[in-house]
Formats: sequence, structure tokens, C-alpha cells
Amino acid sequence: MKKSATRPTLLGLAAVAALLLTGCAAGSTNSLTPTVESTSATPPMAEPVKAPATGDIVDAATAAELKDAALGQRGYPLDDGTFVVVNKNEPLPAAVQADADVKAAAILAPATNYSEDFGAAESALGQAQAYVAKNTGKRVAVAWKITAFENVMAENTTDYWIVTVGEDKTAHYFSQAEAQAAIEAWLAGRDDAATYAVVCVG
Repeated sequence: MKKSATRPTLLGLAAVAALLLTGCAAGSTNSLTPTVESTSATPPMAEPVKAPATGDIVDAATAAELKDAALGQRGYPLDDGTFVVVNKNEPLPAAVQADADVKAAAILAPATNYSEDFGAAESALGQAQAYVAKNTGKRVAVAWKITAFENVMAENTTDYWIVTVGEDKTAHYFSQAEAQAAIEAWLAGRDDAATYAVVCVG
């Protein structure tokens, strides 16, 4: 009777030992498994987009964005299809100033004789100012050489310069330098002088 009771007990101990060994083996296998580190590199930070500066050359899409942003910048169109960045509070780039003078001259050319058709001359002057204002965002002062009677008593027409700003709109000048000086003197007394473009046609 003692022998039959002892045998099952030994068998049970053997089974428990086997289970413990199996568990240790599994645990040690997991503990030896190497940790896999991520190999994906952090993408580099994108360079901030630099805002266009006055004088930069941009495409039509960028010019449209500048106008829509309404922050004082425009893209002035050149004949080659490119656009030059202008700022209403900064001087016009040289290429823009030259083109604005040429475009205004083309608009005013058919109407330089005030004595023949005053209405046509005034209309052309307004169109020239509107063209420059639209494409630069600036106010526009024009110095223009015309043919007209110097005063109501004059019998013959003469060539002289007029300007579109100043206290006396009937004032006239006999050289471009005088006309420009008159505009500059008027602008010198204004806080918004930087917002003006000066166009000379003659």
C-alpha cells in the first residue's frame, strides 16, 4: 500500500518540474530577443518661404497672390510676360519706372494738343493715371508736355508742361526739370509722399 501511494506523488512532482522548465525556457527566449530600433530618419525642416521683395521678378500666379493679399505689393507686368514686385510705399524699381513712362506716353500721344480737343486730352490723362495706379497700387502724379494756348489772351499755341498735383492746376512750366521740381516740392510737404509714383511724358 505504501508503494502505490508514493508513485503517483513522484509522477506529479515530475510533471510540475517539466512545466517550470518550459516556462523558464520561454521566458529566457523572450528576454534574449533583440529590440528593433526604428530606422526611419526625421525629415529635414522645410526652409521658410521668402516673401517677394521690391524688384523681384515673379510669375503671373504670384502677382495675382500679391494683389489678393492686399498688403501693399503688386506685380507690375512687363512686355516679356514677367512681373516685377512693387510696393506702394517704396520707390518704383527702375525697370518699372521706365515702362510706366513709356506706357503713359503711348496713351497720351494722340491727345497732346489741348487746344484741339480738351475733352480727349483730359480723358487720355485719366487713362494714363489709371493704368499706372492699377499696376503699382500707387497714387500717380503726371508731368506732361502739351500744346495749348498759354492763357486766354494768347493768339497762338505753345508747348509747355503741366502737372496734375499742386495747389494751382493751371500752372505751367517750360522745361521737364521745372515740372518735376514742382511735383517734388508739393510731395515734400506730404506725409504720404512715398505712396506716389511720378510719371513724366514729353
